[in-house]
Amino acid sequence: SISYSINKNDVTTASANLGALSKMLRTSISDIGVFGHELSEEVSFVKNYLTLEKFRFNKKFDFTVKQMPYVNDMVRVPAFSIFCYVENALKKGILPTGVHGKISLLIDEDKNSNTLIISISDNAPARDLKSTDDPNIPMINNLIERLNSINSLKISVKHVADKELNGNVTELRIPIDFSYSLSPVAE
Repeated sequence: SISYSINKNDVTTASANLGALSKMLRTSISDIGVFGHELSEEVSFVKNYLTLEKFRFNKKFDFTVKQMPYVNDMVRVPAFSIFCYVENALKKGILPTGVHGKISLLIDEDKNSNTLIISISDNAPARDLKSTDDPNIPMINNLIERLNSINSLKISVKHVADKELNGNVTELRIPIDFSYSLSPVAE
């Protein structure tokens, strides 16, 4: 998409897309071996990814990101977790259909349970994320399972495919005080 912009002499778009790509690469490379990102870093990564893909696929989808104003940007989430589910929504859900797609990311907090709630939804035909051929879904699920195995607090992931409404929702519920150390905490 960047090359296409350059060839079309669309310097503004090429520059914006190059900036988004470089931010994504910086995050990917600098965070090797890091199991938790700040929410703001993860959301920025996802926005840059979706911006590039929207341009690449000639605006075949739209996306919205809504974060409630009281949600703390510094809360940690499993590294690349939101990205993996968003990428799956786009590549395994929306793009194969050929219809104009929509991806929504909603970030909220349940103050009663001290839990961050991240909801990723799409308007693609209902699909089973447990039987997906996307290698990123088992990878992120395994990371969450491993992190859960050494924490008293647990991250939960719920997938709902609604055949009647023709859409899919993945909801991550992440305790605000979750630990991202893969070493068991000594008591």
